[in-house]
Amino acid sequence: MSDLPLLNSKEVLIIYGGVCCLLYVGTDGFHLEAPFVMIMPTLSLIMLTLILRMKKTTKLFTSLTFMVFALAVYLHSSHWNNNLQTICCLFTMAHILYILPFILSIRRLWFGCAAVITIYVGAFLYFCFVDLFLSIPVLILNLSFHFIILAISLITAGSIWYYGSEQENKQEDALLRFLGLLSFMALASLLILNRFGSRIDGFNYITTALFYIGQLLLFVANQQII
Repeated sequence: MSDLPLLNSKEVLIIYGGVCCLLYVGTDGFHLEAPFVMIMPTLSLIMLTLILRMKKTTKLFTSLTFMVFALAVYLHSSHWNNNLQTICCLFTMAHILYILPFILSIRRLWFGCAAVITIYVGAFLYFCFVDLFLSIPVLILNLSFHFIILAISLITAGSIWYYGSEQENKQEDALLRFLGLLSFMALASLLILNRFGSRIDGFNYITTALFYIGQLLLFVANQQII
């Protein structure tokens, strides 16, 4: 493990940014749906996870997380049947895989963060789904479970950042993880609002940016754990 290379955040950003530029060009500014091109940034993070120095458990769960992300993005961009249900399940699985190595290392729960996130998720799910549950119960339960997993992940990441953990000492990395998960919470919220509410201007650009920035932050946070 010690023989594997270790890149700093700037070097990772250069590599990842270059791949994202290729994605932008290859999809004509995110206007074209090109499944293999859309997963290039995620595949680059999988490769970096496998070849760079990282704690074994973290390496395993991080690589699995991005593999599931890549599959979800591929299915979404290829307009596979039963798209929303399947993609929601895959994203939920990815977030579970990502947070599993850290959830038991919390020193103390950040109650302020937990209260804010719980209130937000509860209110959001109620106002978005209260009238839809009887008509599409399975989908609503699926989406609600995804939000709950995201909330648990955010609370875990926030508590680790605020109080520290048994596994890492750098608060900067914990903050990056929290911000990355916050990006995914914003992404999920916008997807639901755009799907079940009114159309959002610039939706494609905003959600694409949130996803690719979010997964980069998640990678950088874990890449520093040795």
